[in-house]
Amino acid sequence: MTKLIVTTSWDDGHRHDTLVADMLREHTLPGTFYIAPDNVEIAPADRLSAPALRELSTDFEIGSHTRSHPVLTRVPWQRAEREIVDSKKVLEDLVGKPVTTFCYPRGRYTREHVDMVERAGYTYARTVRTLATGVADNPLEAPTSLETGRFARQRMVVDIVRAARAVGSTSLVRAGRWDDIAIALFDRCLVTGGVYHLWGHSWVVSDRAEWARLDRVLAHIGGRPDVTYAVNGALGRG
Repeated sequence: MTKLIVTTSWDDGHRHDTLVADMLREHTLPGTFYIAPDNVEIAPADRLSAPALRELSTDFEIGSHTRSHPVLTRVPWQRAEREIVDSKKVLEDLVGKPVTTFCYPRGRYTREHVDMVERAGYTYARTVRTLATGVADNPLEAPTSLETGRFARQRMVVDIVRAARAVGSTSLVRAGRWDDIAIALFDRCLVTGGVYHLWGHSWVVSDRAEWARLDRVLAHIGGRPDVTYAVNGALGRG
C-alpha cells in the first residue's frame, strides 16, 4: 500500500484550541498548534492562557504564528523579522521546548520572509495553500490539503476542475460541504499516498457551530493502522 502521512494544524491561539485538542486525543491524531501569544485579532480573554498552552504542549507540537499576528507583507521588514524571532523565544520560554515550526499569518509572505524564518531557526513553515497532497518542495513554504470549518469556493476553487480532480467529485466541490470534501480527499490519499494536511481555526469551527462536522472528519481520518501520523515539524528539514 502507498504510504500516507496525516498531519493537522490549528492557527491563532484561541482558547477553543483546547476543545480541538480534546477531539484530537479522542481520535488519536497529532496536532501542531500555531500560537501568536499577543494576537491582536483575539480579545485577551479569548486567547489561550499560558497554563493552557503549557498543558497543550505536553501532547502536541507548539509552533509560532508571529507574536501579534500581523500580515507580514503589510509591515516594515524590521518589524516582520522581530515578530518572527520574538515569538519563537516567547513560546520556547513558555513551554520549555524548542519551537521549530512557523505559520505565515493569513498566508501572506515574500521570499524575504522565508529567509527570515530560516534565519530564525525554523525548519518547517506552513502556508494556506490548499488541495496539495504531496511532500512539499520547500518545507519552509509547505502547502496544505484542506481547511476545516469553511469552504470558500471563490478562494479555494478558482479552478473548479482542479478541485474536483483532487477530491474525485465535481458535485462535492459544488455543494461546498467541507467535511464531505475532507473525507473524499482523504479516501483518495489512502490510494495515492502522500501527505494529507488538515488545518483550521478553532474559533471558526465554534462560530459556525461545526464541531459535529469536525468530529466526523477526525473520526474518519484517525486511528488507522495503515497511516503514519506526524506533527508538522516531522515534515521539516533535519
